[in-house]
Amino acid sequence: MNLTDSRVAIKDSEAAWLENVMPVGNGALQILPGPGPSIATLVQGIRSLWGFTLNNAPVFIAVGNDGSLTQVTPGGVQTVIAGAGTLGGDAHVTIWRGTTILILDPVTGYFSWDGAAFTVISATQLGTAIAIFQGRAWLINGRLVTFTAPNTYNDFAAGNGAGSTILTDEAFPGNIVAAVSALTPR
Repeated sequence: MNLTDSRVAIKDSEAAWLENVMPVGNGALQILPGPGPSIATLVQGIRSLWGFTLNNAPVFIAVGNDGSLTQVTPGGVQTVIAGAGTLGGDAHVTIWRGTTILILDPVTGYFSWDGAAFTVISATQLGTAIAIFQGRAWLINGRLVTFTAPNTYNDFAAGNGAGSTILTDEAFPGNIVAAVSALTPR
């Protein structure tokens, strides 16, 4: 991609300003459609929107401005997961093994949604970031990292292998603001 030269100055192997165009190979460009109509309107507004494949079906999980949770399918079907005031802050959302949505809120706690049942896992597990890695849920609150027992997202018993640690490294200033599950290639 060359964004600095004029179009007549770019090389044959470069492209410029590919708005609504995706390269799919040498000399092959696919024109992408523009935005379509909205699939749903949530009157409470949306604080954040998360996309997952839950139980083999694509869904969006909308965290409402009023602290509610709503599931929206690509077809526009809305399912209220939890009403207004359930969440009190900027909740973070992830998925456990394709079957359970996990919601971590910095004010009201830790919750799950399996497509049918909304469950309070712990009102005392607060946090601002969550990730799933190595068969555990990792919950972040400031500099505190809490992890579940192996192969669970809801077991916080130390005797089962769960625990927590506080990041004290002086080379890492401030609080943890995000958690990402990732592997680096060798």
